[in-house]
Amino acid sequence: SASDSGVYDATTRQIVWQLGDKQNGDNGTLTVVVSTNASTLSNGETITNNVEIRSGVKTDTATANTTVNKGGSTDHNVNIEKSAPASINAGDGITYTLTWSVTGNETAPDVTVTDTLPSNVTFVSASNGGTYDDVTRKITWLLGDKQPGDSGTLTVEVSTEAASLT
Repeated sequence: SASDSGVYDATTRQIVWQLGDKQNGDNGTLTVVVSTNASTLSNGETITNNVEIRSGVKTDTATANTTVNKGGSTDHNVNIEKSAPASINAGDGITYTLTWSVTGNETAPDVTVTDTLPSNVTFVSASNGGTYDDVTRKITWLLGDKQPGDSGTLTVEVSTEAASLT
């Protein structure tokens, strides 16, 4: 497809925009969206697209190159950070904040976050459906399949007892 009334000619495989008269300093953006057929492309192949702008006898051209990646080039990463207050008074509660994200170019399957609590705190609650196992002291969140760019924040509330902290 082509933005702003671009007309595609299947014979010449060109899109033409009639922009009309333009003044010094005028500019704009035109967008072309194409699809590819994975079975006809090779890994490492370069797709080259050329563009030309013309006004009377004046012209300018530009080229955009895109490299095809097939097989073995998909990957995802899962990332997590954990934060807590730098200090508390003995007996105060603590909120742990876990921030997760997914990067890469493929779905991250069955994402699970597990947080093990220290022995000198007592579990109070977990956000977003986190389940606590009092035998293992672990909180587990089953997040499911996540896409690159997905992210979220989970929190855990715990209590402390002044006598248990040294």
